[in-house]
Amino acid sequence: MNAVCKANYSFAYRVKQKNQIKQIIFGRPVNNESTRMQFEYLVQTVGRLAKQVDGDRTFKNAFKLGAAHRLHARILEGIEKQKREGVAASENSAAISAIVMRSLYEKLDAELKAYSEKLNLKSRNQRFSWSSEDGFIAGQMAGDKVSLNKQIGGQGQRYLP
Repeated sequence: MNAVCKANYSFAYRVKQKNQIKQIIFGRPVNNESTRMQFEYLVQTVGRLAKQVDGDRTFKNAFKLGAAHRLHARILEGIEKQKREGVAASENSAAISAIVMRSLYEKLDAELKAYSEKLNLKSRNQRFSWSSEDGFIAGQMAGDKVSLNKQIGGQGQRYLP
């Protein structure tokens, strides 16, 4: 969730209520919606892949964690690549330069940081562990194959004129 939020210029906050934990996404409405859609796609995809592998519950839980760990790394790698190289455009529109992308990330990160401080939200790193190393490694390999580019509608990217 954290990497998907970062890629979509938003951030997530966990709230414990009674017997459940809720994730609240903060950011601009359009960014929150794209975050939610991409996150749902990734959760469904990892769940589907976990159902397809052989193994007990421990293996499958480690598989999901491994896939999520790899997807997190790939998303952050994509963000860094955009900051270094910019974003390639379609044949009908100009490319967005790396300077513009870095500036956009910095501006929106600053907005989100100021907003979270205003709400007095604290961030903390969450540790994770797994009981099946084989499951975790299998999940990481599966996470390398999940598409991060065409989640919405499956039609590819379209650009406004």
